[in-house]
Amino acid sequence: MNGVRLLYSTQPLLAVRINRDFYANKHYVYCAPFFNDRTRGVAQPPQPSSSNPFVLWRDFGEAVRRNDPQAAVVKINRLGLKAGVVAKLTQGVIDRPTASHIDAIIDSAGAIYFQPLVLVIPVSLVEAVVERVPLVAKPNPLSEEFLVRELPGDCFEILEFN
Repeated sequence: MNGVRLLYSTQPLLAVRINRDFYANKHYVYCAPFFNDRTRGVAQPPQPSSSNPFVLWRDFGEAVRRNDPQAAVVKINRLGLKAGVVAKLTQGVIDRPTASHIDAIIDSAGAIYFQPLVLVIPVSLVEAVVERVPLVAKPNPLSEEFLVRELPGDCFEILEFN
């Protein structure tokens, strides 16, 4: 991966807990080879906010500070979590009663459950399973985005900033 040693992903607490508690501690994460694209220099293309770990951390944090469960970043994440429930049900990872239970958790979770957590992922632990996001799936053709579909819970550290 061209000298990349760490990947960063910002995930809300709710997503980390659902993955840990219901999906055998396997996490579906988009990540970038930096936390904040502003540290990369002016010659680098800007990272879209939807895949910029710093921007996501800031936006989730603001939603939590304002106690705003209707914030755009929270609404979008709820939809993603619900899509994950459907995917895990289809894959046979969970059964229908468990899917209904997770959906209820997602629907009832207050803003505090979207507290941002930064996942720091050593590339050496995920080289075999990390994928580059295809060009057609990226909002910016020059952005650096990666996907790990089943990141084991023991392959990352969680940083929490208050």
